[in-house]
Amino acid sequence: SARAMRTALEERLSAQSAAGRAEREAYAESSEREELSRLEIVSALGQAMTDAVDPESIGRTLHERVSALVPADVFGLALYDPAAGILDFRYFMEDAQRVEPFLLPADSEDSLAGLCARTGRTVAINDMETELRLYVKRARTAGTATGDSIKSLVYHPVSAGGSVRGLLSVQSRTPGAYGPRQLELVKAMAAYAGVALEHSRLKAEAGVTAGTDALTGILGKRRFMETFALEMQRVRRYCGRLGIIVADLDRFRLVNDRWGRQAGDLLLTETASRCRTQLRASDSLARTDGQRFMAILPCTGLDGTVTAADRLRASLSGRPAVLPDGERVPFSASFGCATLCEGDDLDSLTARADKALYRAKDGGRDRVEAEALRGVGEGVNTGRESTDPGEKETS
Repeated sequence: SARAMRTALEERLSAQSAAGRAEREAYAESSEREELSRLEIVSALGQAMTDAVDPESIGRTLHERVSALVPADVFGLALYDPAAGILDFRYFMEDAQRVEPFLLPADSEDSLAGLCARTGRTVAINDMETELRLYVKRARTAGTATGDSIKSLVYHPVSAGGSVRGLLSVQSRTPGAYGPRQLELVKAMAAYAGVALEHSRLKAEAGVTAGTDALTGILGKRRFMETFALEMQRVRRYCGRLGIIVADLDRFRLVNDRWGRQAGDLLLTETASRCRTQLRASDSLARTDGQRFMAILPCTGLDGTVTAADRLRASLSGRPAVLPDGERVPFSASFGCATLCEGDDLDSLTARADKALYRAKDGGRDRVEAEALRGVGEGVNTGRESTDPGEKETS
């Protein structure tokens, strides 16, 4: 009968409604558990970051957490040096394999990573074939690019103190991997990374301050030697080149004899101040003894080192220092340059720069001289197929 049919229909609808309600409740409960799990992982990251004291350990800690929350066939943490226009990927993983640290040019028009660092804006792509053209004309592959090609990626800036200090790179071989929830998680990770990198920077600066020259505020001899050892490790990994400059103020003893020690101290501080403004953020400057200064120029060949030394020379020559009473004290310096070769250490590299410095002194002072390589190949073997950082990027 019609009543029986209506009753049966109502029972079926009621059963379907109950089943739907149970399904929604189960889904809500599952979503809530998933969200709580995500929050616990993100919250635990803050504590884990307190033990991460350098970019490599920060990258490793982030990667462990990120891979539990979002697809991450490729993950990287890079530091950004705007003065040098370089992205320094200190930590990079691809398909669970660690990739050796590498440098990328941040000013390339085809670099998604460079675009992120320069503009401070997130780059998010969920379909490389259709969305890539919104950012760049073409792209390059980061890491070894094994297996299927990257279909989705996120580059998110890592900021501290109002400036972009680096970026996070998260990439997947699955299209549509990064929705709003995943982007929020990457954003949270980047915020933690910014705090950790700033803490690492301040800690490093505190260590440098302990090893600075009391008069000029630049590196002292011991800290300079430690810095050289670290830079040697880096250039052997990355680019294979390193330049060194040795400078010595001309006729410094005569300045002390004529104007007194106060004038001599003023010349030393003026030299440090002027030279520091002529060097890149990635370069290191030290006062190693009396009126002697040295500079380390990572990833710089002999021609670039000579050019930098001439900028330093020009910043001193013809610009007298002014004493408190207004008297002007002219001064200059002579410079010797050398570049890293296979088998070099600090002593051998400095010895060649010293020989060039002596030629500058003998040649009339206030000049730059460079070592003669005489058939010795410039640079060292990095063990990498290419030293061109532009070959390593989908970025």
